[in-house]
Amino acid sequence: MADPPATTTVHSAIELATVLQSPFRGRIVIPNDAEWRMENPCGARDEFGRCVPTPLTQIPVRSGVEIVGKRGFLGRRPVLHATYQGENYILFVIQGNDVRISGVHFRGPSRRTTGNQKQVTAIRAIQDPAGTTGRRVTIADNEFDGWPDSAVNVCGNYETLEAGVCNVGPRGPRQHTGPLTTRADAGSMRIERNHIHHNARDGAGYGVVTAGNSYTTIEG
Repeated sequence: MADPPATTTVHSAIELATVLQSPFRGRIVIPNDAEWRMENPCGARDEFGRCVPTPLTQIPVRSGVEIVGKRGFLGRRPVLHATYQGENYILFVIQGNDVRISGVHFRGPSRRTTGNQKQVTAIRAIQDPAGTTGRRVTIADNEFDGWPDSAVNVCGNYETLEAGVCNVGPRGPRQHTGPLTTRADAGSMRIERNHIHHNARDGAGYGVVTAGNSYTTIEG
């Protein structure tokens, strides 16, 4: 009989990021009373040696990881709040297979409707058959608001990643030589039963973006 998956409970944003950046595989539980700013409280120091917070960005979610928010009173989800607005970035990047993220409130940096905002996304899932990523991924029962770019961005393998933004490659003949995702793969990337609202921006602010030859099942 196989051993049950490992389970660990994290108690801060920096602890969550540290576990995700480690070789840990299993379930990561976020307590129901969590309301964390997604930053390292002592990521740098000023000229007087005092701690200066720095943003947590591009946090990897690798194969075999499940992130679960423990529901609280009246079904309250734990809150992960990204407040940084200084540049384009993704908060979490799914880089593998067999990943599940559920029961979390992802709050972005702004609900303002303006074209001057930086483009910030809560979760990117990279879907690439050649790199065997983006298989058996589920993002379910979460809440997303305040993301000026999108709540979830599924980036296929006919795109380039530059400065944290998923950009469609040059027009004309494709230079891609590996396998491409097809509609038959849509069931392997599921985004379901999420509450997505107030992602306000002039020219972006989408709920779910799929591009670059990606296929996704979106329900509820």
